[in-house]
Amino acid sequence: MVHLESITKTFGSEVVFKDFSYTFLNNEKFLIKGPNGSGKTTLLEMLASIVIPCSGDIIFGLDNYKTELGFASSNIDSFFPELTGYENLKIFLSLRNKSNIDLDTKLLDYSDVDLLFLQKKFLVYSKGMKQKLNLLRALIHDPLVLICDEPLEHLDVDSKKFFSQKLSRYPHMVILASHLNDFDQSEFKILTLKQDHA
Repeated sequence: MVHLESITKTFGSEVVFKDFSYTFLNNEKFLIKGPNGSGKTTLLEMLASIVIPCSGDIIFGLDNYKTELGFASSNIDSFFPELTGYENLKIFLSLRNKSNIDLDTKLLDYSDVDLLFLQKKFLVYSKGMKQKLNLLRALIHDPLVLICDEPLEHLDVDSKKFFSQKLSRYPHMVILASHLNDFDQSEFKILTLKQDHA
């Protein structure tokens, strides 16, 4: 469970959230929608403990929440450019205290996606390759909470279909912001954010 209680978040004079409360329950899937500027990315970043609310509380139901979190942000460039995708994933697992995970074995779960790009340095990646690595980093340690911001953006048709199914069938909590036509809406609870930040 992740509960937001009376959250207020401002950036300068811009009020993004005011006295906002919501509860995300374990093993449920949530799709966040709303117009540009309604706070979708800010909400995801607060849930990922990257952005701190100005007031209010976020209650995480896991003691080891950060370790058990998978986050695919809208920033697809947050990797070490001189390292390969594979090396980046190894470092990520180490930072998450998940070095005991056999990366090669885990990657077999993604064999339907072309993974040859993992042997190349990140600095030569296309946007599609960066997004695939972004999603692999979020998923590879089987997190109990998975948060994704526009996860299918930049992907080719086959990769989009694969990751759409992967996220829709993921067995633990999923919270994502995406266009409704990217996913089967019936699989998700819908949270609609309003432009007036109420």
